[in-house]
Amino acid sequence: EVTDSGSNEPLAADARLELTHVSGVMDRTAFTNLSGRLLFALEADTLTAGLRDIRIGEIDSGIGIGPIQLLADYEANLAAPRRGQLAVQQATAEFLGGRLRVAPRTVDLSNRPWHVPIDVYDLSLERLLQVYPAEGFSGTGTLTGRIPVAVTDAGVRVDQGALEAISPGGKLIMPAERLQTMLGISDAMELVVQALQNFHYSVLESTIDYDEEGKLALGLRLEGENPDLRGGQPVVLNINLEEDIPALLTSLQLSGRVNEAVTERVRERLQQSGQEAVP
Repeated sequence: EVTDSGSNEPLAADARLELTHVSGVMDRTAFTNLSGRLLFALEADTLTAGLRDIRIGEIDSGIGIGPIQLLADYEANLAAPRRGQLAVQQATAEFLGGRLRVAPRTVDLSNRPWHVPIDVYDLSLERLLQVYPAEGFSGTGTLTGRIPVAVTDAGVRVDQGALEAISPGGKLIMPAERLQTMLGISDAMELVVQALQNFHYSVLESTIDYDEEGKLALGLRLEGENPDLRGGQPVVLNINLEEDIPALLTSLQLSGRVNEAVTERVRERLQQSGQEAVP
């Protein structure tokens, strides 16, 4: 609806968009069952938008997230429509058996970095290791923590995120050959490799850092024992791991776990860049 009451009066407009079970692909990400209402208003030089009852069944770039629920408002000057204020009232998502939440906050899109801390509740370590493309990894336990995401001009960054296992802990089983590839072969790492063949932990803590180039760095601290090693003597392990997240997601996208259109798009881009598309 557009109104113009006179040549000297400011233009005013209102629009409403209803979405019902919309699915599709954006770049290398598939989404399903997007529903909700988008409300737009223009008055004088001010543009406002409202996201109402937004629900997305799943967003999948290699690891599925969802259902997702969003409720937010946006206001900006018409001269700079992408540099306004985003007021988030609700942002939650189910993820790997647990839940992600962004607490209500206002983000100033005219001033980067944009800080969006994500709270993690009851994430399943078992499901996390199931989606990780490394054969033989398994475990049990429930993780909670916070991931302070910052969106910069260069991309996405995380500094000093943290996850920890909820008491009473759980179990980790990681095959020796894969661990030796990840950690290297040395006398110091031999104890780690042996312990993680059947590790019963009471403490699992991890720092999380991620840079704009896609490198994920984890600082793991484990306390527990392997009943098959040294008579079950208590062991404290400190392990530093790194992962190339873009490469990991590409591997997952090529494995057939994502929408077929995404898999085909990834293959085409790898062929164009001269890389071999091997899942």
